[in-house]
Amino acid sequence: MSDYSIKPYTATLYITIFFGILGIHRFYVGKMGTGVLYLLTVGYGGLGWILDIFQVLSGNFTDKQGKYIRPNKNTRADRKQDSRIADKTEKVLDKQLEEDE
Repeated sequence: MSDYSIKPYTATLYITIFFGILGIHRFYVGKMGTGVLYLLTVGYGGLGWILDIFQVLSGNFTDKQGKYIRPNKNTRADRKQDSRIADKTEKVLDKQLEEDE
């Protein structure tokens, strides 16, 4: 299982920058409790909002499940791993089609 969230990094960053003072970014990632708190306290007086912007920028912001919201690096190793998974999946599907015929 991945330690990374399915939430898009860029969307999270923009929501945090433009609407974070109201805690909208907290609602977006599933943190309802702190979202309400940010909404009632105007982002902890702006300080919590600024800290969250830096957390998102540094890749240390997490969603409700504790998974990191980070930019997709799309490294060569990631592409190679994805390719291996796709090859294995294709082999399994081909085998099932042969059995069905």
